[in-house]
Amino acid sequence: MNTKNLLTNIGKQYLCFGIFLFINTLFCIKYFSRYTDIYIPATIFIDAFLIFIFAVNTNRFDKKILSVFNYILLLGYLILGVFILKFVDIETLNVDRWSVITSFWQNFEKGEYVFFAQSFGGNYPGPMPFYYIMAYPFYLMGELGYFSLLGVPLLFLLLKYCNIETKIQTKILLILLFSPFLWWEIACRSNLLLNGTLILFSIAYFFKDFPKISNKKLIISAILFGLFLSTRNVFAIAYITACIFALKTNYVSFKQMIIMAILAIITFVGTFIPFVYNHWNDFLIMNPFVIQSSFLMPFGYTLIFMALAVIFGFILKKITDVYFYISINLFLCIFTYAIYQICQVGLNDAFFNHAIDISYFMFCIPFVYLYIFDK
Repeated sequence: MNTKNLLTNIGKQYLCFGIFLFINTLFCIKYFSRYTDIYIPATIFIDAFLIFIFAVNTNRFDKKILSVFNYILLLGYLILGVFILKFVDIETLNVDRWSVITSFWQNFEKGEYVFFAQSFGGNYPGPMPFYYIMAYPFYLMGELGYFSLLGVPLLFLLLKYCNIETKIQTKILLILLFSPFLWWEIACRSNLLLNGTLILFSIAYFFKDFPKISNKKLIISAILFGLFLSTRNVFAIAYITACIFALKTNYVSFKQMIIMAILAIITFVGTFIPFVYNHWNDFLIMNPFVIQSSFLMPFGYTLIFMALAVIFGFILKKITDVYFYISINLFLCIFTYAIYQICQVGLNDAFFNHAIDISYFMFCIPFVYLYIFDK
């Protein structure tokens, strides 16, 4: 790698770490301000500590010791997470993702149209069907928080799958576990980190054997793309960038990409069938596409980022750039949504009074981490 490319890569890594700090800072300011007047110093302290973890040299530690330490961190996370779920009353929090899932399945069990369901906050089900299908076992268990807890273990397994070094796994786990947004997600039974990690996993699996793909992997990847796209439509921009890059590098031929697209579309549509069967007229009135475009930002804005995803796909030079440009595009998409809401209601109401759901920024976190720490 020449000096210019090295500096460019380092610049991208610092940009991604800056995005992570920005997201963490938003959470700290918004939620610390409710409990203390020193929320600014507290935010600065936490950010400084995260920078310290990022900068510390882990080469001095034995690999086997770090490997054991990583599993201890995971165990500690799960224990603390279960403790939080047990003692934080979800009904005292003004976050209704658990309620959206609950009302969705309650409508289904009563034979009513699922996308007419409303949470305690009056919100309709914005995510797509496979999101609710994944959550269904935890709905039956009576604790959707266990679904949220899966985000960190899944990310850890993904790091191993991508052959990320043990010392880097340790850094990522430490940075995650000292990030307030993670514990907010657990307490509120949110699952955006898990959702983003699933998308990242499907793309990492797709490119695992680059530059040559087997027919089996092509079929499995297409099915995964269809299933995980049936969670939130914003992730279409991630798959567009990945697929354009695959075509550009001849990782897949145009014919193979057509086959993948057909399989992914069939899988995607198939996830809707159990829920719209006998409710077609209702589906035309209320569906995730309508909800997302009506309650977040106009669909025209989304088209801009889909076009940007295509452009990014063509300018990529290596696989790691796929993760970088997806993270940038996801961040810009949610940042634009935030600016749009600020323009509608003003900064104070948008940020402190929940017009902006800052948790959506977590969609890009797994991609940011993988790029920051890729060697």
